[in-house]
This record gives sequence, structure tokens and C-alpha cells, in this order.
Amino acid sequence: MPSSSVATTATPSANANAGVFFGLAWGAIWLKKGGWFNARGPAWQLIVRFLIGIAGVFVLWMGLGAVFPRGETLLPLLLRYARYTLVGLWMAGIAPLLFIRLGLAKKAG
Repeated sequence: MPSSSVATTATPSANANAGVFFGLAWGAIWLKKGGWFNARGPAWQLIVRFLIGIAGVFVLWMGLGAVFPRGETLLPLLLRYARYTLVGLWMAGIAPLLFIRLGLAKKAG
């Protein structure tokens, strides 16, 4: 019988990928309940949305990365997962809803 190797511990990159995926899914569900949004608009709106979006990603990613402990023990891995979940949630849910509220985007339909 061939032997197989199964990883029993989470690596930081797998943890980050799982967190982003969960955040993107959560954000998409939240955005769908809020009515989606129309991504089109004049160039100035696209640029402003891009800058706000990137700023939010950097604040969450770098800011929380500087505050949270690093390592491969349980607490750092849980906090890393939470950090990347928030990044995904920002990208797929919070930022688009913020753009609608600020008048930088319109609801779809």
C-alpha cells in the first residue's frame, strides 16, 4: 500500500489564503444582500475608488500585520486568518458598500 503524507499543521500562506477566501465569500454574500453595485462610472470615480480601496487594504494588511504577533503557533495563525479575512471582507463587501454610501458608485439595477 503506498504511503501518503498529509500536512497536519497550517502554514502561514495557506492560512492567509483561506482567510482571504472566507472574507471574499462573506463580503460577496453581504454585498448581494445590500443590492450589489454598479462598478462603472467616470474616470475620476474609478480612480478615487481605487485609491480608497488600496488604502483600506494597506491599513488592514500592514497595520494589523505590525500589531499582531508573528509565528506558527495557534494565536499568530488565528490572528493572521482574521487579518486576511478582514482584507477579503473589505475588498468584496465593505469597500463597495462604502462607495455607494459616499456616492462614488450606484447600486446595480
